[in-house]
Amino acid sequence: MKPLFDPQFKGNGVVSLQISDDAHYLIAGHEKGTLALWDCRKFSLAHTIRDTGYSDAFTGVKFLNCQEPNILIATIDRYGRM
Repeated sequence: MKPLFDPQFKGNGVVSLQISDDAHYLIAGHEKGTLALWDCRKFSLAHTIRDTGYSDAFTGVKFLNCQEPNILIATIDRYGRM
């Protein structure tokens, strides 16, 4: 199995993640408030969201809808903000 890695996340560790029900996508919440959507079938980074308005870690991420092209996720930080 090929690891999911991108050098842009070096020093920005993963603190939460979830795999979609169909195992097609993985969403990772990083300690500096970055979100990464990975395509598990292609072993590639599908999308990165850097300007989330939060500089704190996402302690929870959850897929709400995973039907392309509208992938919807929910996040929560250590203060309970969603």
